[in-house]
Amino acid sequence: MGPQDVPLEEKALTVVYGPDLVNINFCNFCCNSRETTLVWAKELLKMAYNLMSWNASPRKYLEKAHTKLILMKDRSGKIPVKHIVRMFATHKDDKKRVEKALELAGLPKAKNDSIAPEKFTFEDFFCFYRHLSGRMEIYKLYEKLCGGNKKKGMTTEQLVNFLNKEQRDPRLNEILYPYLTSEHAREVIKQCEPNKVYAQKGLLSAEGFLQYLMSEDNNIMALDKLDLNEDMNQPLNHYFINSSHNTYLTGHQLTGKSSVEMYRQCLLGGCRCIELDCWNGHNSDEEPIITHGYTVVTEILLKEVIEAIAESAFKTSEFPVILSFENHCSPKQQAKMAMYCQKAFGEMLLTEPLSTHPLKPGHPLPSPNQLLRKILIKNKRKRYSLEQNNVHHEEEESSFSLSPEHILPAHNDGLENLDLDITGIIHQENNEKIISLMNSSVERTESNSSKIASFHCIREDSILDSGGEDDENHYRQTEEGTKESEAGAEMSALVNYVQPVRFYSFEHAERRNRCNEVSSFVETQATNLLKEHPVEFVKLIKGSYI
Repeated sequence: MGPQDVPLEEKALTVVYGPDLVNINFCNFCCNSRETTLVWAKELLKMAYNLMSWNASPRKYLEKAHTKLILMKDRSGKIPVKHIVRMFATHKDDKKRVEKALELAGLPKAKNDSIAPEKFTFEDFFCFYRHLSGRMEIYKLYEKLCGGNKKKGMTTEQLVNFLNKEQRDPRLNEILYPYLTSEHAREVIKQCEPNKVYAQKGLLSAEGFLQYLMSEDNNIMALDKLDLNEDMNQPLNHYFINSSHNTYLTGHQLTGKSSVEMYRQCLLGGCRCIELDCWNGHNSDEEPIITHGYTVVTEILLKEVIEAIAESAFKTSEFPVILSFENHCSPKQQAKMAMYCQKAFGEMLLTEPLSTHPLKPGHPLPSPNQLLRKILIKNKRKRYSLEQNNVHHEEEESSFSLSPEHILPAHNDGLENLDLDITGIIHQENNEKIISLMNSSVERTESNSSKIASFHCIREDSILDSGGEDDENHYRQTEEGTKESEAGAEMSALVNYVQPVRFYSFEHAERRNRCNEVSSFVETQATNLLKEHPVEFVKLIKGSYI
């Protein structure tokens, strides 16, 4: 096929189609050149993901279904009934409903019957659909609008009254959007009424009323609003993000199958945040896998998923993609994860914060427009102490740590052997005591307070948080005790702007924000108090912990 120096895979094109993202079929094509393949791929994607097509009216979708059935002819040029049944039925009960609807519409219903195309017009198909769907609430509404006499049909005046009082948005300006008239109502009847006798009399039947409700005149969203018109220059956290949970699954969360193809389909479908549940591989090659942990869900290789994401990430949208890692891998396999991401994504991977948006308090996140065609890693950052590395402490989990290395009081008040290696949460009942002591002048001073050794006080988010038992247990967790694996250094280095957090409530978040305002003050005052009045400080802190 075409020039032999061009690899076959660069001239190949696969069209994936189906009723949903799971039940899909494949059609494979090969073109004569790479350029021809790219043209077909580009144009097919435009057609498949056209917003106008995605938001078409229900009637338009029925017309597509009817066209598909017309093209499904057998050798005799007729439409087999079994094709109609297969399109609408998935189990035995559905088959019976389809056969009953065909019978009510005056169409053949037997399994081996066929229908001539000229006897299966759109009106015939719509009549079959009407009996199949059984929209009784529509007929009740129609009868009410007709004044209880639906046999005579809906008059032009009744239709105008319905359009202006029921369908019209009362917030519309009457000058820019004037009320509809009888002329417009007659045009609606002409387009939607299948019965020619009713149409000539200016009457709308129940079937015509149903067709009008399914027409483009009643779209949920106006077609002129479908174009992207939002402001995409706000910080990233100002937007709702189209996200996918357990992206790899094709079925049940406990017994289903995993598929690499799901990542392609979700990205092509518009998802901008996809999930990767990563676990240690069991084979000798120790390749990281993606699966639903502690279930019988099948496994797929992370490497293949990363390659699929690199292929499909920006085919239908150039806005940033977030990879949400649920990381359960060992540091050794996490190193492989980071290597695969860097190798497959290349320049698309955001490895460093933007120079205009540093990771510092008070600086907003970049906007979607500033992150076009960028892939962001969402993963836990490895926590470092102050001595190990100079990391962004504003991103760490909330706690308060006071760890004096040793305290030597000038006077012996029974504290000479005091072990004050303290880490934990300051309880709410002691908060006021601490702040009061820090703000008030203490008359008693220690002459030898200069002998106090150095100490460090790690500033974190919620120094005065008073959470429940779950909060305290969460904050007290050590790096080895966490239920989910902490990110290794390699994966941690790739995390920018997006990190998983534990959300308790809006009240809890508000309380943490209030505490941030006083945290700097408390650090400074705690340092001064320990230097000037160590005995009082030690007594108070000792009483705050058990």
